[in-house]
Amino acid sequence: MFHTDRNRLLMLTKDATLPLALSAVARYPLTTASITVRTARQAWKAAAVGGPATLLRLKVIGSYLRLFPAMVTRRREIGRTASERRRSLQDWLVSR
Repeated sequence: MFHTDRNRLLMLTKDATLPLALSAVARYPLTTASITVRTARQAWKAAAVGGPATLLRLKVIGSYLRLFPAMVTRRREIGRTASERRRSLQDWLVSR
């Protein structure tokens, strides 16, 4: 799960159009916060805050941020040498 989530964010950072990449990356910490709040509410009586899902997502965010500079560099390299526009590939890969 860790690698799936982290690599999805890295792939979007590297290959997606900027609006889609920004949207997905910004949404991930918001979803993490939502899960944390929901878990804390459910566990209030048990005195357990957070949980495995929250910890996993926090690790994903940390790993993503560590690898982010390399992905931005790679994104620029791909953009300079690409024979196909990101938008056309995104339309093919992402059904809406």
